[in-house]
Amino acid sequence: MSATTIVSTNSFWPSDAAHEIYQLAVSNREETESARKIALPIVEKLVESKLFRMGLPKSLGGLEDNPVEALKAYEILANGVTKIFRRARRQPCRSAKSL
Repeated sequence: MSATTIVSTNSFWPSDAAHEIYQLAVSNREETESARKIALPIVEKLVESKLFRMGLPKSLGGLEDNPVEALKAYEILANGVTKIFRRARRQPCRSAKSL
């Protein structure tokens, strides 16, 4: 009985891109917190890396990636978001007038 090895020719791994975006999110957390929206460099990197298209089928221009790889990327990005907002919760609350 022979073992078959599946080798992917995919040079793009969403989880690798997610790690880069995670680092970018952490380094831009002040801007994200103060603007109360995702900092523009993070959004640009998400667009550039095509992670917004991760769940779309190829016929619609998406990545249609392996579900396990997609979940890894989602997990990495979610950890970045919670790290930013966990830190924000420790900050003093601002009044509605200052928003």
